[in-house]
Amino acid sequence: MIQISGYQIHEKIGEGGSSEVFRATRLENQQKAALKLLHEKYSGDPAMRSRLQREARVIGSLNHPNIVKIYQSGSYEQRFYMILEYLSGGSLGQFERFSPRRRLEIMIQVCDGIACIHSLGIVHRDLKPSNIMFGEDGLPRLVDFGISLFSRENYTRLTHTNMVMGTLSYMSPEQQAEPGQVDHRTDIYSIGSILYEVFTGKRTVGRFRDPRDMIPNFPEELERAILTCLDHDPKKRFGSIGDLQKSLIDLYHDGLFSEGNADTTAQDFVNRIGIWIKQLESGTAAQRLEARRRIGQNARPEDVPQLIRICESSATEVRAAIIPIFGKLGAKEAYDFLIDQLANPLLARDASIALAFLGNRAAAQHLIPIVKKQAPYSYGSLLPLAVLGDEKDLKHALPYLKSKDSTDREAAIKAFEHAKSKRYLKPLRKQYKLEPEARLKDRLGTLVHKLEQE
Repeated sequence: MIQISGYQIHEKIGEGGSSEVFRATRLENQQKAALKLLHEKYSGDPAMRSRLQREARVIGSLNHPNIVKIYQSGSYEQRFYMILEYLSGGSLGQFERFSPRRRLEIMIQVCDGIACIHSLGIVHRDLKPSNIMFGEDGLPRLVDFGISLFSRENYTRLTHTNMVMGTLSYMSPEQQAEPGQVDHRTDIYSIGSILYEVFTGKRTVGRFRDPRDMIPNFPEELERAILTCLDHDPKKRFGSIGDLQKSLIDLYHDGLFSEGNADTTAQDFVNRIGIWIKQLESGTAAQRLEARRRIGQNARPEDVPQLIRICESSATEVRAAIIPIFGKLGAKEAYDFLIDQLANPLLARDASIALAFLGNRAAAQHLIPIVKKQAPYSYGSLLPLAVLGDEKDLKHALPYLKSKDSTDREAAIKAFEHAKSKRYLKPLRKQYKLEPEARLKDRLGTLVHKLEQE
């Protein structure tokens, strides 16, 4: 059990490369806190201890609402520790939970915190979404100053010469090339990378694309601000974080992403649906599975026209992910599109089911040819035909009762469960006697009994 005077230490809530983080409570007033403790394996490593001590010194020199607070520091069993403000609101790594306008507001506040450290000659050097956390008040806080650099500080004392420290996805070119020869403009590059990610859903890795190349209706002024931050030449970036903040504030005051703003609507769709469609098109099998789930979860009725347009210009896999959504949303405006998809063997089943949810009985006449074809995928149209068609149309399901494939037989039974008269009682009784699978035989028995009572 870890013992720090004046605090009760609870469970571990996080872990980094050099330290562990525990939830803590100040005994005097029951104030929540976080204990950041050097890993036991580094207890005898003076360089790692010095790094954590520097972080405590940096945070201790700062007093700003957008920077994490430190309450005390010391040593526990030769392991340096800090008691920090407890941040319970997660990190910007989960940016999707925020609306685009809220993200813009957050980044303006983050710029405020960075302006504070830059005014004191401190370069953070490891700005990334996971190092922007939220307090219970909802304000973002800068955290993890472990590799921050004071101006005129002897860099070679802090780490090995030319060792690259930071997170590659958010690191400026000069920090990758000469990590000791950086100034405040490396942080501006990192903030540009964060802005790029939270508004496009993609990271600035390798030869990244301009936002408007990926998202044609991406706000032009926001793109200009982001790309200025990300200029390879530090001299062409914003001269200060304050200059960037002013650009973001101007966009905010101009109503960017405000409710009803066309840019807001477009960007909201991109964040809820667009980024997952991109992943569906180019991700791994696991990523595509997750993308399908997210698209289905995030889609709204007002998205239907744009989803139809996407389907009309997309490959089969994207259509297969979107077609069930039309049924779930009862998207009557998707009727003609769904009828067209009945001709595609890979999509006919899902399109048939979606049409059943739409409830347009005229679709039955388009389903009958598919059922009569008795193709390997035709069974998927049996239940929709039963839902949308007349009872007499169920005659087209009779051949499926005799199929060697249990999937066909089960689909036919489900269709006949919609029958209301004794019209099909004779063939159903016959199949009941012949059905080899106990599960389907039980279901047929229940169906026959129900129709006998009609």
